[in-house]
Amino acid sequence: MDSEGGPVDVLRYHTDDGPVYRTIEAGRGEAVVGAHERELRKRRLLRYLIAGAVALASAGYGALADSLLLGVAGGALFVGVVSVTGADDEELVPKLVEQDIDRRDAERRYEIEGD
Repeated sequence: MDSEGGPVDVLRYHTDDGPVYRTIEAGRGEAVVGAHERELRKRRLLRYLIAGAVALASAGYGALADSLLLGVAGGALFVGVVSVTGADDEELVPKLVEQDIDRRDAERRYEIEGD
């Protein structure tokens, strides 16, 4: 975006190096956050569907191999690992920290270089 004055929304993204602030056209912040939240829900649903399919396949294999308990335990372990590894997905969703603020004020307050 250009670095002229005018109203903007400020979003905060989390990175390994700390928070990063971005400006977007005023009034679009909630829509951007909503889009990220919907994408996160889709990813989680897909992850859980795949985990469930693997768990069922593991239990099925265990039943065929006359070791149903081992198959169920393996499937449960896999689902548990998938659940734990996806716990930090919330950081992928930006936070709307400021709405309808003057661009120059946002650049000073959040140390944003004209983006």
